[in-house]
Amino acid sequence: MNRRVVGLLSDIISAGERILQFVGDSSYEEYVANSLLQSAVERQFEIIGEALSRLSRHAPNIFEAIPDGRRIIGFRNVLAQATTSLMMKSCGKLFEFTCRNF
Repeated sequence: MNRRVVGLLSDIISAGERILQFVGDSSYEEYVANSLLQSAVERQFEIIGEALSRLSRHAPNIFEAIPDGRRIIGFRNVLAQATTSLMMKSCGKLFEFTCRNF
C-alpha cells in the first residue's frame, strides 16, 4: 500500500476518533444547542468525505470495501454546500449517524 493511501486511511480514522471525542456523551438536544460542537463534527465529516473521495480514485479496491463510502462522500458534499436552514434539518440525521456508526 502506498504512502498516499496510508495517509488517507489515517485521516479517516483520525477524523472518526475526533468525532467520538467531540460528541462524547452529548444528547441530541445538547448537540443541537452547541454550534461549536456541530461545526467541529461537521468539519470532521468533511475530512472523512474528502479522504474517501480521494481514496476512491487512488485505491478503488480499498474504497469499495468501505461500507457506505459513496453515501459518506455525498454527505460531505451536502455539508460543504449546505445553508444554515438545511444544516439544522440535517442535525438529527447527523447525530444519529454519528452515534450509530462510530
